Amino acid sequence: MRARHLPLARRPIAQQAECYYDTHAGIRLDPAARAKHHTELQQDPLSGDWLLTQTLVDRDELNDWQLLWMVQFDGQTFSMHLRDFGPVSF
Repeated sequence: MRARHLPLARRPIAQQAECYYDTHAGIRLDPAARAKHHTELQQDPLSGDWLLTQTLVDRDELNDWQLLWMVQFDGQTFSMHLRDFGPVSF
């Protein structure tokens, strides 16, 4: 299986990251922050594409921002592109 990463976002990542770091001390990367309950995978019934949501766990445990990825798989290759990065309410 080959992976192809496409950096597609509606807003520049640097701009979104700046907004995140204005109100958060950082993103935790420890095992608890990477636990599977912070990740959700759902298939779009119309397109068949997968949506992967990753909650960002921060040092204050606000956990109020997420990354939303579009994942496409054709049986041999998959591609992912960032669909959104922002507060949980997006």
